[in-house]
Amino acid sequence: MQRCGVGEVASALDSEDVALLLVLRDSEDEEIARLRETAESRGIPVREGSKTDLWRMARSNEGEDSPGILALVGRNPNASIEQVLSTGGLAWLLAGARYPVNIGFTIRTAEVSGADAVFVDCDLNHDERKAAVRTSMKAHRFMPVHWVDGDDLVAQARE
Repeated sequence: MQRCGVGEVASALDSEDVALLLVLRDSEDEEIARLRETAESRGIPVREGSKTDLWRMARSNEGEDSPGILALVGRNPNASIEQVLSTGGLAWLLAGARYPVNIGFTIRTAEVSGADAVFVDCDLNHDERKAAVRTSMKAHRFMPVHWVDGDDLVAQARE
């Protein structure tokens, strides 16, 4: 879930569990700088993104303007497998897929559908995984994506 713009991000920092702040690269906005400092002082990771990154992550991306700042709430892109499983929510397990582009599109679809994480169980080499990540529009920056053995993951989830 994302909070868009200065007002929503300020409210989220006051009352919600913010996992990541995404800030427009080279922003000169004083309010955005203040919110960034607040997040950093609380140990909240801050990433800079392009206008395109912020536009595509915004809740509503009609028009050409990106919000300048976003807060990701409740979905920590750096969460471990154990953390994802312990917090519950919706996680996708993609098992047996063979084509990197299809895997990437599926990861991206999971991201925009609000999934908390994606687990991928398939045999891909480094270059194929890289292609899948690229096709996903690098969704792993905003949501946990783990390459796993599906049987082991299911066994771990049942514990």
